[in-house]
Amino acid sequence: MNNTEKQRKSRWVILVCVIVAVIVAFFALFWDKIFPESKVEAIPDEDRIPIVYAADFEFAPFRVSTDEGYFGYEIDVNYAIFANTKYKLEYRFENLAIDNLEELAKSEEIAIFGWRVITPVTQQYMLMSDPVFEFQWGAVTRQDIGTLTPEDYKNYRIGIVHKKYPYNYLVMQMGLENVVIFDKYEEAATALAAGEIDIWFEEREISNYYTIKSKVYATTIFHDETVIPLEVGLLIRPDLVDLQREINEQIRIIKETNQLESFHLRHFQKHSSEYLRNQEIANRNIVIYSGLAVLVFTAITLGVIRLYRRNLALSRTLSSANQSLEMAKEQFSTAVSGANDGILYYSSKTDSIILSEMFCQILAVPHKESFTWEELEEILLNAVHARHHSRLQKFLAMQQQKTEGLFSQELRATMPGASWIMLRVTFAKQLDHWVVGGTLSDITKRKEIEERTLFYAEHDFLTGTYNRMYLLRSAKELIASCENTGKKFSLLYIDLDNFKTINDTYGHDYGDDALKQVVAAIEKNLTPQDLLGRVGGDEFVVLLPESSDVEAVCGAICRDVAGLAIKDISIGASIGVAAYPKDGILIDALIVDADTASRQAKERGKNQWVYYEPGMGAREG
Repeated sequence: MNNTEKQRKSRWVILVCVIVAVIVAFFALFWDKIFPESKVEAIPDEDRIPIVYAADFEFAPFRVSTDEGYFGYEIDVNYAIFANTKYKLEYRFENLAIDNLEELAKSEEIAIFGWRVITPVTQQYMLMSDPVFEFQWGAVTRQDIGTLTPEDYKNYRIGIVHKKYPYNYLVMQMGLENVVIFDKYEEAATALAAGEIDIWFEEREISNYYTIKSKVYATTIFHDETVIPLEVGLLIRPDLVDLQREINEQIRIIKETNQLESFHLRHFQKHSSEYLRNQEIANRNIVIYSGLAVLVFTAITLGVIRLYRRNLALSRTLSSANQSLEMAKEQFSTAVSGANDGILYYSSKTDSIILSEMFCQILAVPHKESFTWEELEEILLNAVHARHHSRLQKFLAMQQQKTEGLFSQELRATMPGASWIMLRVTFAKQLDHWVVGGTLSDITKRKEIEERTLFYAEHDFLTGTYNRMYLLRSAKELIASCENTGKKFSLLYIDLDNFKTINDTYGHDYGDDALKQVVAAIEKNLTPQDLLGRVGGDEFVVLLPESSDVEAVCGAICRDVAGLAIKDISIGASIGVAAYPKDGILIDALIVDADTASRQAKERGKNQWVYYEPGMGAREG
């Protein structure tokens, strides 16, 4: 073989090695990159039309109720659908007796009745949107039960939650009697793990959520062969054809922009039993591939040196190879620097931590070639809020104690650019050395969307006051407290005078401005202990504690609201007053009584306040 042939062969060997090194390094660091959050520019609230969105019960992970508001897959999808429309949602969760569709179709207040299975029955009485999700009902069992068919169900004890679709399918259609009904999903998951039932018949994502929450997912399995798929859409009042058309257009848009896939990843795929079982393997592969990339680069360098020592005649080829290698390193460095996520890598062989430029940029620290664990600890403690330092201690303990596993936490940050970060790091032993690898993400945008969603779950979009749902929940808590303490309170029902005339004469923009002025006039006469909420288009409710002077507050509100006007139309406030417990011990009864008294105030000349009395023999204040 002459020198030319040797040079050609060496050149190809080096080129192949460089390409393999770049490909391995790229996939090792970026294959698990999370889909970017969808960015939706919302229409200003003052330009929106409020519509009531009601659902008859809550179920995770589609709808989750907490003290801070409502969350879940359904809430996120609804937010995406309506974020860029002229409509704004006001959530209400209550028992709607959804089986009585013919009666619900006549509702004048509720516009949307939540997500429902698309069937001929629902389409007979209601409008249905295009599908937004596919429920997959099926059997969940312990792992020792093999393949199932519907004919096998009669041989097992079957658990269901609520009398919904599983009840209709198993009891009404199949005629099974070996069914146990639970009130809560956690009870069904626990009963399955304890052997009290053999099968839990449930929707796939719900069963995943509660078996993980109950920490029994490792001993259970969802049977794909039993799946019954049912498409789900929004149930819309039959007279709202324009609303249905708008919703369908937005559904088409979010499907084309893959927003549903992002929501599915967040709420289902990343919280499924399969994901949890595979997550540690996947993160360990990141560390393995990163280590392989380092070894490949090391092998290339050694190979080049060896070729140079063997044959000085190959110096030109080696020079070209070195240029290719430097270019590959530059491309690799550029790719890492341009990533949205920061990269962390550590090997006990070198005993140094490598942080990418993006990692340092997110934490607002200068970048350098390597860091020590002491430096990284100081950087993280300075960057993370003090109340989350306990979470970081687990991360540092895993390194100090050489504990294999995955660390994944969302952390409140103190940097000017990023207020929330997510740190995901895998610790693993590789042969005779210890390796650590992971990513750092800036999740501030996602957290801002979640906080915005939380705020509008409790507040009115237009006026900023509490909405009906939050007001009712607070009133029930107040009643429970009064039952224990023997205290009393008053409820004011404020119905604005001449508001419809303003809307009809000058339009909704002037009507919205009138509502904002009225809220300001009411709030300046309330104390921090009082609670104001908007319960209708021009209707408000105020809860006054026992210590408040009801007559003084009502008089001040009537006076200040009467001083408002939109162009040539004056505004007034007709107020009805109901007292707890004299006029009722339930919030619904108190609202009805106060509303009745407010109508009496209108009949007596408007812009005044009236106490409720049985038979409405009311006396004026």
